[in-house]
Amino acid sequence: MQFGSTLGTTLISGTIVAILYGTLNVQCYSFYHHYGLQSKYLASIVCLLWIFCTLHLVFTEINMYLIFVSNLGNVDLVVSASLWPVWAGSVVTVTTALVVQCWYCNRVWILSDKNQTLTYIPISMIVVSFGFGAATCAEMISKHGQFSEFEAIKWVALVTVASMSSADVYIATTLCVLLYKHRKHVLPRTSSVLNIVMIYTVSTGLLTSVVSVSFIIALLALSGTWVWVGEYYLFCGLYCNSLLAWLNARGYLRERLDYVFTLKYPIGQLHQTLLARVAQLGRCTKLLNPFQPVTAYQSPLCTRRTTADNLSVVLCTKAVLSHIECTPLCHVGKEKNGQAMRTWG
Repeated sequence: MQFGSTLGTTLISGTIVAILYGTLNVQCYSFYHHYGLQSKYLASIVCLLWIFCTLHLVFTEINMYLIFVSNLGNVDLVVSASLWPVWAGSVVTVTTALVVQCWYCNRVWILSDKNQTLTYIPISMIVVSFGFGAATCAEMISKHGQFSEFEAIKWVALVTVASMSSADVYIATTLCVLLYKHRKHVLPRTSSVLNIVMIYTVSTGLLTSVVSVSFIIALLALSGTWVWVGEYYLFCGLYCNSLLAWLNARGYLRERLDYVFTLKYPIGQLHQTLLARVAQLGRCTKLLNPFQPVTAYQSPLCTRRTTADNLSVVLCTKAVLSHIECTPLCHVGKEKNGQAMRTWG
C-alpha cells in the first residue's frame, strides 16, 4: 500500500476540479447571456449540470477536509475512515455522465435520421455504465465508504468506466461519420464549418476517453494508491464543460454560415420561385403557405428555437414568408437592414 505517498494526487485533482468549476461558471454565463431565452429545454439541462457540478465540488472539498485536516498525518486512519463524500460525489458523476451522453445520443438520433441501431448501441453502453456505477456507490456507502472494502468490488468500477469510455468513443465516431456524409452535399462554406464541428466532437469525446483509460490503468496497476481516486474526481467537470463548450460554439459557427440574398420576385411568383430554389438546394423537406405568418423554427443541428421576431424573411414589399421545415443543414438568420438573410448549408 502506498496511500501515504500518493495523497498529494487528491489535492492536485481537487484543485483541477475547482478550476473546471470556475470554467463551467463562465460557460454557463455565456450560454444564458446569448441563448438562455431561446430554448427552455437546453436552459434546464445547463442549469441541471451546473447544480450537479456544484454538488460535486462540495463533496470534493469535504473529502479534502477529511483527508488533510481531520485525519492529517494518520494515513491508516484515512484508509479506514468513512470517506462518504467520495462515493456521494461518484453518484453525481455517473448521473452527470448519463445526462451529457444522452444529449449526444439525441444528436446521433437526429443526424442519422432516427436510425435506431446507431442510437441504441450507445444508449445500452450508457445504461450499463450508470447501472454499475450506481451499484458501486451504493455498495461502498453501505460499507461506510471505507477504501479498505473497495478491493472486493473493484471490477464493478472498471466496468463502469470502461462502458462510459466506450460510449464516448462510439458517439464521437458516429457523429463524425454522419457529419462527413452531410459534408458531401453542402456548400464549401458549410463544409468548412462541419470540419470545425467534427474537431469539437473529437476533442470533447477524446478528452474524457483519455482520462477514462488513464483511470483504468491506474486502478489496475496502482490500486493501492490514491492516483485513481484523483483521476475519478475529474469526470464530472470534464463532462459538463464538454457539453457547454459544444453549445456555446454554435453562435460562432452560425456567423461563419450567414450570407444575405434578396428575393425580387412579385408575390404571385414568389411561391413557385422559392420552391424551385429549395429543390435546387435539395435540403428543405416542406414548404407551407407562403402567406401564413412565421410562427417558429426548429433547427435539429443546433437545437435552437426562435420566433418570428428574429427569423422572419422580409421582402421589399414587407410580406412575411411562412414557416419552413428543414433538415439539419438549413438555417434561418436574422433580418438585417431590410434584407432577407437565410443560411443554406
